[in-house]
Amino acid sequence: MNQSFANLAKFTKSLHPKAQKKIATIRMAAENFAAAADGRWNRQQALVQRKNELQALIAQYRAEGMPEGNFADEIALLEQTTEQLADIANNKPTAPWPDAGDIMKWLSREQRRGAKLELFVPDVRLPKGKSALEALRDHRDSTVPLREVLKRTINAPLTVEEAEPRAIADIEKLAASGAPDFRPTMRLEEIGINAASQGSVRWPQTMVGEKFTGHGLAFCAWLHKDELIARAKKEIRAMSRNSALSVSDRKLRRADLERQILEAERIEEVLFEMATAAGDIVNRRRGMNLLAVLQLREVGAK
Repeated sequence: MNQSFANLAKFTKSLHPKAQKKIATIRMAAENFAAAADGRWNRQQALVQRKNELQALIAQYRAEGMPEGNFADEIALLEQTTEQLADIANNKPTAPWPDAGDIMKWLSREQRRGAKLELFVPDVRLPKGKSALEALRDHRDSTVPLREVLKRTINAPLTVEEAEPRAIADIEKLAASGAPDFRPTMRLEEIGINAASQGSVRWPQTMVGEKFTGHGLAFCAWLHKDELIARAKKEIRAMSRNSALSVSDRKLRRADLERQILEAERIEEVLFEMATAAGDIVNRRRGMNLLAVLQLREVGAK
């Protein structure tokens, strides 16, 4: 075992026993699903082979002019095989989440940053008259708007004040690479390796594929830089939206929303455990924070 695996194993063992048990259960579920998927694939391939053989045999009987009553069993078996293949195709099981790979990546990341984690399970009571499964579904529905707000926050456009400098910087960078080099026009040598380029303007070049070609876009940016900057400002201001956020505001809002979502997902995990303990067949919602799934938090966090 190399040092990185040893460190990861040590970190995993440092977690609360309940979290370790969850990790083991998740890994086992992933292994069971993989084994079942292999068995399903093998059965599907066997059915495909049987279907092909039956189709060939029935085609041969028909070509020989044999009455269909004589091979009715083969026709019935072909229909049955076709139905079984359709059933496999239409009823693909959902892979459990998180899988072993998700857990390993998360553990590696937390181990590298030196995380100190402790068990945290919120106190959750079922609403009167509700089963755990009903409460879980209601809770998931109630958190959808919060996740939508987070999505809009992440995708919100920048403010005009922060977008304009970025556009100007890009234009100035492009323009700087588009300036023609007039130095060769000031020299005229009859011999030497650069003799052929003397007395002519060296135009901006860019690599296309494996050869250089004229960089017309950069040259235009150099030639009309001020006009291009003015047009860019006009376009950016025309696209401005009330939903625009500065980089700092976006960071603060995202952090607050992610904190609220983590709190909601902690409750969701407890309800999920209640539902599965009651015998309900339900999957975790994909994409949950693994801190919520493993019921962990930073030591000292509130």
